[in-house]
Amino acid sequence: AEYMGNLGLACEALAVSYEKQGKLDISLSYLKEFVEVTERSNVEAMKSRAFRNLAFMYNRTGDYSEAYNYFNHAFVEAQSQKDVKSSQLSRVMCGVSWGNEMQQVYNPYIRGGTRSAVEGLIKWKSERTDYANTFVIPINDFKEPTLKERELISQKQISEDS
Repeated sequence: AEYMGNLGLACEALAVSYEKQGKLDISLSYLKEFVEVTERSNVEAMKSRAFRNLAFMYNRTGDYSEAYNYFNHAFVEAQSQKDVKSSQLSRVMCGVSWGNEMQQVYNPYIRGGTRSAVEGLIKWKSERTDYANTFVIPINDFKEPTLKERELISQKQISEDS
């Protein structure tokens, strides 16, 4: 187990070195190896750290759903080890990754700038679904409502407010 723990630390050190050189893809592969080594060796104390480091790299490379996935693994592992500091960090970073993932869906609609795009966002925001992917409507499919449709929308909103 000690050998495998040291192998995991070596993978982590190599990942840090490649990250500093800007070779993120190589760094990512060593962090994946770090996770695999800790899972195979059952070095419990290092699992959360390995998951979290891999998640940070996924966040850095813009793969926010994978970052969320590995921060969640880190959180579960830290909880099982009763490591309060690591579980709190992992929990917060889950939220950050989730927010970053949702931002990728949200931003194009804001940049689209049409009234119907903004109205669609407001509707989506008011429903507060758990998944960013539930609001996947191509920006080109937004059409400005007709005067009649706007009147109906206004009437519906007034009746709901009453």
